[in-house]
Amino acid sequence: MRASILLVDGVGIQDSWKDLEYCARTGEPAFRRTYPEANPFTLIESDPEQAKVFDDAMATFAPVTAAAIAASYDFSAFGKIVDVDGGSGSLLRVSAYR
Repeated sequence: MRASILLVDGVGIQDSWKDLEYCARTGEPAFRRTYPEANPFTLIESDPEQAKVFDDAMATFAPVTAAAIAASYDFSAFGKIVDVDGGSGSLLRVSAYR
């Protein structure tokens, strides 16, 4: 959980809360107000330390969320499921054993 805490306690995440009213009024994420033309994932990749924290946090979340999704959705109707840019593919692994 260390990476998850570092991710949500980081300056970028904490600073985004100051734009909550903007988000509620416009329906846009706070990121768009600060970086209107940027891709958030490209921006994260530009900082190797932040990219590692993000990747580690996603790896922490993935097994928990994959298990919950696999338990609540019947994927058997699909002949093929593709994990596109899904990191480790944990959702597919959990779903296959369901």
